[in-house]
Amino acid sequence: MFASLGLARQVAIHGAAHDRSGTRRAFDQAQDAMSRANLDEHRPVWMKAFYDEAELHSLALSAYLALGDHATAEFHAHRCLAALRPHMVRSRAITTTRLAHAQLAQGDADTATATAMQVPADAATQHPRSPAC
Repeated sequence: MFASLGLARQVAIHGAAHDRSGTRRAFDQAQDAMSRANLDEHRPVWMKAFYDEAELHSLALSAYLALGDHATAEFHAHRCLAALRPHMVRSRAITTTRLAHAQLAQGDADTATATAMQVPADAATQHPRSPAC
């Protein structure tokens, strides 16, 4: 799982560096490492709290948005949303917003608008990690 996490971070870095082949390779390696991980093994609580399939797809989403590959970004957004745990409201709002961005960049304004409207108005203000307004 630690290898997968490190490789997943590389996905985002390669995307930000506009390295398309590095992004794809790092994602494939991160996904492979995750599939080989023993999910029952002891891992620190901090890792269990945030790193899972949803986070891997979230990092890929960010990378592909940076690359301008909006169709692949949309794919990863849908995979992330499907894997998010119910209590991850802030992450769901961020991912939904990024999904709308990917849809809009593909010229689908109606779908992007409908997607953006799914983000609760208080998503940015009702979370402990968001500063009080």
